[in-house]
Amino acid sequence: MGKLQRRILILVVFVSIGFAIFMTKQFSNHMQPDQSIIIATGSDAGMYSEFGGVLASNSSLPIKLQGTTGSIENLDLLRSGKVDYALVQNDLGQYSYLGIRGQEKFENLSYIIPVFPEYVQVILPKNSDITVLSQLSGRRVCIGDNGSGTYFNSIDILQDAGLRETVDFFPVNSSPFECIKAVEAGEKIDAIFLTSNRKIAAENSAFKQLLFSSSIAEALSQKFPYFRVDEITNAQGVIEIQLVVDAFLATNSDQLNDSVQQVSREIVKNWSRYQKSILTLPDISTKVETGTVPYHQEADATLVNAGLKQVNYWTWILGLPWMFLLFLCLIAERAKTSYNRMGESPIAQARYYFMVKFVGRFSQFFIGITVLVVGIAAAIFALRLTEDYYAQQSGTVSPFALMTFEDSLVWLFTYISSGFTSDNVYPISFLGKLIAAVLALAGVIAPVAGVIYLINKTHEKAQLRHQGLISSELRFTGHTIICGWNEKAPGIIYSLTGEDVDERKNVVIIANIEEQYPLEKYNLNSSYVTYCKGRPSDIAMLKKANVQDADAVIILADFDGDETHNKGSILCAMNVRKENPLVHICAEIEYLDNIDYFTASGCSALLYPALLATRMAAATILSPQILDYVFDMVTYHKRDSLYSKRASDLFAGKVPSGHLIRQLEIDMLRRGVNVVGVIDGNQKTSLYDAAFETNNQSHSLLNEADSSKVLQEDSVIIYSARRAKHILRDQKNSGEFEPLTKSKFQIEYPDNLSVLVVGDAEALTSIKINLGSIVKDLNFLGIDLENDNIRYIDELREYACKKFDKIVILTGQKKRASLVSIDDLDGIDTDLMLTTSLFRKAFDKCENPPEIICEIANMNNRELILNAGANHVLPTVQMASRFLTKEAYDKNHITDFLMAAMNLEDGVHLHCHIVSIDDGFEGERYDQILATQINGIRILAWRPVSQTENLRNKQGDFGFHYRTVIDHRIVSSIAREGDVLILLIKRQPEYWSSNTIPERPSVQKVMSEFQ
Repeated sequence: MGKLQRRILILVVFVSIGFAIFMTKQFSNHMQPDQSIIIATGSDAGMYSEFGGVLASNSSLPIKLQGTTGSIENLDLLRSGKVDYALVQNDLGQYSYLGIRGQEKFENLSYIIPVFPEYVQVILPKNSDITVLSQLSGRRVCIGDNGSGTYFNSIDILQDAGLRETVDFFPVNSSPFECIKAVEAGEKIDAIFLTSNRKIAAENSAFKQLLFSSSIAEALSQKFPYFRVDEITNAQGVIEIQLVVDAFLATNSDQLNDSVQQVSREIVKNWSRYQKSILTLPDISTKVETGTVPYHQEADATLVNAGLKQVNYWTWILGLPWMFLLFLCLIAERAKTSYNRMGESPIAQARYYFMVKFVGRFSQFFIGITVLVVGIAAAIFALRLTEDYYAQQSGTVSPFALMTFEDSLVWLFTYISSGFTSDNVYPISFLGKLIAAVLALAGVIAPVAGVIYLINKTHEKAQLRHQGLISSELRFTGHTIICGWNEKAPGIIYSLTGEDVDERKNVVIIANIEEQYPLEKYNLNSSYVTYCKGRPSDIAMLKKANVQDADAVIILADFDGDETHNKGSILCAMNVRKENPLVHICAEIEYLDNIDYFTASGCSALLYPALLATRMAAATILSPQILDYVFDMVTYHKRDSLYSKRASDLFAGKVPSGHLIRQLEIDMLRRGVNVVGVIDGNQKTSLYDAAFETNNQSHSLLNEADSSKVLQEDSVIIYSARRAKHILRDQKNSGEFEPLTKSKFQIEYPDNLSVLVVGDAEALTSIKINLGSIVKDLNFLGIDLENDNIRYIDELREYACKKFDKIVILTGQKKRASLVSIDDLDGIDTDLMLTTSLFRKAFDKCENPPEIICEIANMNNRELILNAGANHVLPTVQMASRFLTKEAYDKNHITDFLMAAMNLEDGVHLHCHIVSIDDGFEGERYDQILATQINGIRILAWRPVSQTENLRNKQGDFGFHYRTVIDHRIVSSIAREGDVLILLIKRQPEYWSSNTIPERPSVQKVMSEFQ
């Protein structure tokens, strides 16, 4: 939109609004004043006449009273202009004003003030057995003269009670007072309806009144607005519920303003004098809001000034905010296209910019609605003026000239919805017809166009959102931000937002993803996942993702890492730390030479997938069950998993003085929680390669000294449980948790092992060192992917058949870093599958073929790898995704613990033990095993022998899960021969020829040994 167009639009809007305001002033009445004031009252014996007489005798105005038969005649006289004012019953006034129930429409009718109540009475003979309205069925009922107020009131009440005239009762259409005389004369009439100020039952002892219950009276007043409920104390001091119809002093809406002002003010002023003359006259304030016809504007002002009526502030309440919002919308539209020499918006630094920015989201729509509303208002005023002018020229009466603006709006809606008839009210002049046609067309098109606009706008925003084109700052708090995109990202997001997790996280992705709609391609839940397309290191993008309120940031190595060595990730970490000094930052690294840079940039934790892969490989060589356990513990699946919690949170902010870790262990076991480690709060956690060492931050709880320590306020408890919140629940388990008396359990290590590993030099070094720390006689052969050609593997067949127990095939770090998209994972798996097939064919003819352990990049290719000859797979991508997910929930406490537990060269590590008939575990209860402190051994989990084949490490889908605690779900409560135990053990010196751990050889030394 150009500058000139915007200015024209602004001018049109304000001119239209000014025109509408100006036209509102034109609808005031202009009537020649009369010197006398004539008021139509009623019959001489009635309350209408009595009140008129009191009014005239206490007035300084020239009032003349005109006797009539009642409200119907009074309305006719008022409509014809033969009287200036008239006393009318509220319900009849509404019928006449709306032109319903056979009454001629009198839309110029206006109320001045309510004067006295008229009670809707159901009068019964004294000896009548009728107690409820439904008992009038089949009876003779006097319902008043046809067309009278009593008649309409009785029909309303009887029909509401389910009684139809002439069908369910026999109507007597006569004056109620004549019916009373008839009953006194002996005629059979069972009930008489009467709407009058007189209380017949109180005056005549031959009758009684059938009172309405409060519920029925309230229901009638809600259904019929001219009814109201009143409570009256009778002569016996009993409160009676009365249904009331008020009488009003009414006039014509074009009555002279000065006259209405004088009359209304004098009545309000003299009301207390009227009450002295008519003792039954109530306070005026109790009836003002019951009017069903609009008050005359001068009478309304009088009542407001006297405090008897509330001021209608809705015009200002709605109008002023509307104008202010319109002003902001215009500023927002200008701000969208205005900028300075730096390309920045001139008002971007203003204090109110956030408000303008928010309004800018819907400014065009709001301006359009404003123009439409103003246009319709102007058209309605033009229609009324046109029809009024035509009526004056032709000597007819125009219904539009008599309408208020609100009535005109109602007419417009009903005119459209009724098929352009609206009760036969339609314009008669040519110009009026043209305006009405335009209004009708606009009334039909505008809603449809608005719906289409909203649908298109919503779809457009959804499309932009799915493409990552977010225009405004997100409002998430406590969310997780994923910076970058690679093969691990979908798995992390599934784990953070899936239904299996206890607490689903809002996730914001900041990356440049090749796919146009990544959320749809990877089937990500858009209710929890938001994609922001851009550079993760861009501070503007981080602010848009609301990094200030984020709980965790996960920085992934982008697919261009091979060219940049992930320098962009380092810059991203620095900017994140700058914007939020307290947020937890975990970064994935692909090159060890970047560790110092990542550390200096403020990262809380680092994940090196290559190191994770080698730790997994070494553990799987010794026992595949260890890999299953780790994968099970880091997968959120509403089963046993590892969690962490600060001690201060466990004890509601204050840890009891002298609380021992051993005491905590037993208490937690009774809650269904297995404490496996405690991290001292005064120690820093490891960035990427944690280890169990003397005085290290992670207490492995493997000896009496660890458990005898006092729990600190800032200690972090690592535990396994079915739910993270179980650590806070009451003690429920019925296990005894009494330690076993046995003190020695035999743990066996393999004496010798022959292993062939295919991988890069770094992986070969790490695996050999890990295995060499456990196996006394290790025969290790490594094939370097960068230097050796595995196509000639047939030359190794004769040697390998005799030597190798296990073959491990890994993806080299260089190949991982060379990925350019997630789709390239299949290419890596194809190479691994071909390599596996070559090895299987080369060794299948051996007497004892070795087991092949193969890394896998895409879990969907698992069956292909197994069919190619692999016995076990290493899901490194999925494992890394699970570890990074744990970072978002438990920070790096869990990953530290597991990385240290899989490090075989440390003194403490994971170990798989198969229960045998002659070891110390067989036949013992698991609750006692969990509670037993055996120096150097601690049970973390177990799997009954009956479930040995049910645990499958496939996409986190387990046929059976490891058990870590005692609860109702355990299959076996006693350790049996063949049960699989996952232990955390401290390596004993007697298993080696010396007490020292072998030194870590250099890569060059290992490679020379391979030669």
